[in-house]
Amino acid sequence: MWMARRLAGEILEGRIEPYDGAYRIWLSYSFNAPELEHWRGLATDYEVAAETGGLATAKQHIVQAARNLFSAAK
Repeated sequence: MWMARRLAGEILEGRIEPYDGAYRIWLSYSFNAPELEHWRGLATDYEVAAETGGLATAKQHIVQAARNLFSAAK
């Protein structure tokens, strides 16, 4: 979880693109961490939005999820 929170912080700081961070959190850290499984949906929603529109909204959802994950550490 600490590594996922670190990536969430990097998303918030703009050091990593929201999609890249969401994808990495889902792919690398959600195994055996059901509380991170929703990152799969965030990454998938972004991929769909890239094809159909709504990319800004998909990014906002990832950033909000990163904010929630990062603040949960405090």
